[in-house]
Amino acid sequence: MKIVIFTFIRYSHIIPVLPLLRQLCADNMVTVFCKKEYENMFEEFNCNLKFYHENYMDNYAHAEKQKEFEKRNVKLRKKISNCFYNGEETQALEKEYLKNYFAQSVLGMVNEETQSIERYSHVIDILEPDLIIRDSIEMIGLYHGKRMDVPVYSYITNNIYSLEFLKRSEEESFLGYYQLLEGNTVNVDDEKKNNLLEATMEAYSEVARILKNDSIYPAFQQAPKEKVCFICSSPKIHPEIFSEGQTQFIFLGNSAVEKTPSYTSQSEINFIERGANCRKGYLSYGSYISLPIATIVSEIRQLLTYTDRLIVSCPKFTSKEINESLFEKEKKNVHLQEGVDQEYVLANVDFFVSSGGWNSIKEAIAFEVPLIINPLFSEQILNGKMIMDLQIGVSSYHSKFILKDDSQLLEDYFKQYDIYKENIQKLNKELSLEKYPSDRIAAVLENLV
Repeated sequence: MKIVIFTFIRYSHIIPVLPLLRQLCADNMVTVFCKKEYENMFEEFNCNLKFYHENYMDNYAHAEKQKEFEKRNVKLRKKISNCFYNGEETQALEKEYLKNYFAQSVLGMVNEETQSIERYSHVIDILEPDLIIRDSIEMIGLYHGKRMDVPVYSYITNNIYSLEFLKRSEEESFLGYYQLLEGNTVNVDDEKKNNLLEATMEAYSEVARILKNDSIYPAFQQAPKEKVCFICSSPKIHPEIFSEGQTQFIFLGNSAVEKTPSYTSQSEINFIERGANCRKGYLSYGSYISLPIATIVSEIRQLLTYTDRLIVSCPKFTSKEINESLFEKEKKNVHLQEGVDQEYVLANVDFFVSSGGWNSIKEAIAFEVPLIINPLFSEQILNGKMIMDLQIGVSSYHSKFILKDDSQLLEDYFKQYDIYKENIQKLNKELSLEKYPSDRIAAVLENLV
């Protein structure tokens, strides 16, 4: 069978689906579209690679509108920080900030112009695929599958991209999923939760007006109409909202951490070994995310109240500024590094502070490290909520782009730490018993033939 696979242009979106690609490439003629910088990830696979154009995401139909939302938030960040330190109310300003941020993010997901999608037509026509498999937020595969009347299956690597078509609410957003989880969540501040919900609803309504479309994610809603949807997770982690109807949902599992080439620096090893008998923590917000220096320094200071050793993964261009902002006694207990070997670090620390990316959560579970989630983007808020429901950590509900005090959150976390540790150990054991659904995947492809 000729299969064409369209990955999304982020490293984090490729890692979870590699086991599926490995099985597909073993018995089929597979062509994979990806960014050229990721070609080494497919060296072991028997597949043909095609590369996206360098400006794959540059043809923004709504770029100016995105910049407008971003400019508004630069001003709002200053206002919120000033009000916070003056003891003034920030709720209305924070709600406006969240609304702008969500609207900007959503526009970034839907603004690929048809012209930039059509330029792949000639290559895809030559390939003559029998089946197209696409990341659930990737539009090129969906467009050409419809154009050529070829079956299209999707795979989901993170929560927000499944929410639009797994909702049980009439709302045209991921709020239906959020509301479904709401009843089972403990220790959530109602004021923050309502602020978040209202801001998100307003953001999506505004985007709908900009797009002049009834649906925010017209492409993502195709999944219920697709025959098969692969989910890079486990039903033991996701709430039970999946029902087998016209779409067959196949969970790929969550226990295995896909091994990728990594390098453990001697400085990492030395720092951890010097703190062999003390509590150690790890702080990371992802490889391509940059936060205000003041926010990172504030986070480090609050964490040092509870730990003697803290490893911080941060871009090289920020480490100097962070280091200069720390006191001398703090510097001795903090290791700043770009490109941390996350698997090695997680195997040797006691807690993990993350923005809530799904790959990081999977690795934390695999290494049984309780989580502290400080979400940066909308799906990470939902990821954090699921972590709280599973009782394997805690999550904040305000944007980390705004300087706030997390002392109460950290105090609650370390008081309940032993419970979180026990729960994450049990969860990892359960997940490790799950078998990869290779037989079911093979049956799906056989039925297609």
